[in-house]
Order: sequence, then C-alpha cells, then structure tokens
Amino acid sequence: IELNFQGEREQIPFEKAEGRVCYDGVGLYPPGVPVILPGERIDSQKLDFLRSRLKLTFGLENGMVNVVK
Repeated sequence: IELNFQGEREQIPFEKAEGRVCYDGVGLYPPGVPVILPGERIDSQKLDFLRSRLKLTFGLENGMVNVVK
C-alpha cells in the first residue's frame, strides 16, 4: 500500500518511529494486511507487535520506515 501525501517523506529507523505518522503501509506477510495504515500515527503497541515479527514485515527497508516529514 502506498499513499501519495501532499507532504514529503523521510526514512527513519523503525525503532524511533513512535509518535510519527506512517507514510506507507506496514504489516505482515502472510496474510499481507497492514498493521499500520498510511496516515496513521505509529504507537508503541504496534511497534512491539511488529518488532517480534520483523522477518515477516513488509513496508520496512533495512530497518527503516517511511514517515511524513
């Protein structure tokens, strides 16, 4: 899932993303369903959930996540 916001995006470490607004969807594959939707504020519960399943996570690049700048 990718949503084109009117703002810019930046990549930050996934571990430091709490409180930031997600630019692209981040989730688990399978089943391919986003856990964090584009435009959603990233909270600690979702970070913890995904942290334990990083090998199955889509939407991250080398431990980095796209957030709204």
